[in-house]
Amino acid sequence: MIVTVILNFYHHQMLLEKFVEECRFPPVPDAICCYQKCRGYSKIQIYITDPDFKGFIRISCCQYCKIEFHMNCWKKFKTTTFNDKIDKDFLQGICLTPDCEGIISKIIIFSSGGQVKCEFEHKVIKEKVPPRPILKQKCSSLEKLRLKEDRKLKRKIQKEAKKLAQERMEEDLRESNPPQNEEQKAVVCVLCKTFGEIAYAFGGFLDSWSWR
Repeated sequence: MIVTVILNFYHHQMLLEKFVEECRFPPVPDAICCYQKCRGYSKIQIYITDPDFKGFIRISCCQYCKIEFHMNCWKKFKTTTFNDKIDKDFLQGICLTPDCEGIISKIIIFSSGGQVKCEFEHKVIKEKVPPRPILKQKCSSLEKLRLKEDRKLKRKIQKEAKKLAQERMEEDLRESNPPQNEEQKAVVCVLCKTFGEIAYAFGGFLDSWSWR
């Protein structure tokens, strides 16, 4: 029995340390109430796991704004600002975020169990903004214009000089290395001449041998 008491003590001690750690470093909330006069709750952070959780509403617009309310705060906000307007009628209305010109496109209501109770959606087609034309910046002074023309002329001269140097290099290579076909013709002529002389000399040798 003493062992059981000790184990229970350590178990409760671990749970207590865990809860203290969560209080010091709370997890990311499931939602944050945006009602300025949020009352009746100890915090604006909404957690589905809270014992007093009673659901919340999430409203999104086409500009990716997302605002959330406790259900009680949402009802008070509607009563004081929109005369108890029906939730579905907020669709296609102006976003509730200050300085946002987006259109409300989606409303999700979560039940006290954390499940989606109902959902309203209206797809907003965004207009494609045409790309801005690219304009070449003009020179603001005559000095800049002159410098621009000088750089342009310099590039042209460098390009022509490079082309001329390449042509001269190719010409020098052709002179130092004649085409292979011409070399082969010259070799063939020399060989033919040599074989002709040999044949002529051999013919003379045969004639002299026959006289003997």
